[in-house]
Amino acid sequence: MMTRFPKAHQAFCTNLQLFQQQQFTGCVDVAIATGQQWSLYLSFGHLVWATGSVHPTRRLRRQLSRQMPQVSLKTISPRDSDRFECWDYHILTILTQRKVTSTEAILAVMRGIISEVLFDIFQHIEIASVTQHLGNQDTPEAIISSKPIPGSFQLNPKIGTRPSNSDTA
Repeated sequence: MMTRFPKAHQAFCTNLQLFQQQQFTGCVDVAIATGQQWSLYLSFGHLVWATGSVHPTRRLRRQLSRQMPQVSLKTISPRDSDRFECWDYHILTILTQRKVTSTEAILAVMRGIISEVLFDIFQHIEIASVTQHLGNQDTPEAIISSKPIPGSFQLNPKIGTRPSNSDTA
């Protein structure tokens, strides 16, 4: 329900727009007052990857099954010795390198994952806003017309970090 608490969502979007205007390249860690965390990866201000929260494996499986039902995560895995910034992004890189599927299918999976992560972030921002307002015993009218609570989310940028960053152990 995005229209119920638009100010908290707007504050989040405004922050992302600043990263876009600055052509930021790196990772922006998003922490919500509910305890959930995500990472958004930008390249020259454009959102190119998103990951995090409770069920990233389920999210990847769900998107793969929609776009590439022939692909199983059990058959594709990074080496145990490799360490990657984003294991799920690396899986898509492996699929691309092996030419298992089309570029369009990979991009559709990426768009689906990014959409799910953003949806989760917006949901948790809303939950944090409602919880904090209800904790203050505000009326429903006051909640709807109120300003976003500064503590409902935090953004922590890390310059230069990309989802493809890796180091070998």
